[in-house]
Parts: sequence; structure tokens; C-alpha cells
Amino acid sequence: MDTLILAVNPGSTSTKIAVYRNRKEVFREEIRHSLKQMETHSSLSSQFEMRKALISRALEKHGIAPEELSCAVGRGGQLPPVKAGGYLVNGAMKRRLIEGPVIRHASNLGALLADGRRRQVVRGEPTQPGQAAVGGGRVRHGRPPPRRPSPSTPTPPRG
Repeated sequence: MDTLILAVNPGSTSTKIAVYRNRKEVFREEIRHSLKQMETHSSLSSQFEMRKALISRALEKHGIAPEELSCAVGRGGQLPPVKAGGYLVNGAMKRRLIEGPVIRHASNLGALLADGRRRQVVRGEPTQPGQAAVGGGRVRHGRPPPRRPSPSTPTPPRG
């Protein structure tokens, strides 16, 4: 069975996306955002809808229907220090990125856009296929921070 993965990397002036089929790139696109677009969509919540629509158009242009996607992966997000790696997008992560990110930046939309894509395919909590994940994490002073699970810290995937 083919695995079709959408990768999303939102930046301050563009949204980079790529789709991979079984580890082989199907397409890659950098969607540039004009100064006028960014002025019109100054809040991250407004940018979310704009970028989501632009991603949908790019997928459609390349003949990929949302239901064909196996999963979506978002890059970035200004979370507190966590162990580097991939994390399933969950409610705690989304709340932190929306309500209290370390820094307000477009990269915070990575997890939200990946999850928004997934929710078009699968309703409810993350399942296989159709899950959303985000990659990232920072290391302080050459070593990862101690693991202290809390309700506001995303839980790493098991397995």
C-alpha cells in the first residue's frame, strides 16, 4: 500500500510544502506570501486559514485529493525545550502554540496546518492512517532538558 505524506513548513514570508509517496518526492512547492497578504492576515489565526486554502489549491493543482494523504507533518513551532524528534499533534500542543508560544512566529502554524489537513481526512483523535505530527525540539547546552511531563507539554509518540 502506498504511503502519501504531506510536509508543511510555514515561514514568515512563505509556506513550503512537499508531498512524498513511499519516501519519493512527488512534488515540492514554495508558496510565497506578498506583503499585502501578510498585512491583510496579520494574526496567526488569520494566516492559518489563508495558508490552509493555499495548501489545498497546491494539492489540487498537483492532482492530490486530501483523502489520499496518509498523514501530514508540520515543521517548527515555538514550544518550550523538548527532546528533539517527532511528536503527534495533540490538544496540549495546539493550546500551547495558540495561547502561549515561546515566540510568536509563523512556524507555530506547522503543527496546526498538519493537524488541519489530517482533520479533513480523519475525524476525531489521531489514528493510523491520517495522523498529524510535528518535528522539532531544542537542546540546551549540548544536552536535552530533563523530561518532566505536564499537561502543557506534548507527549512523545510511543513505539
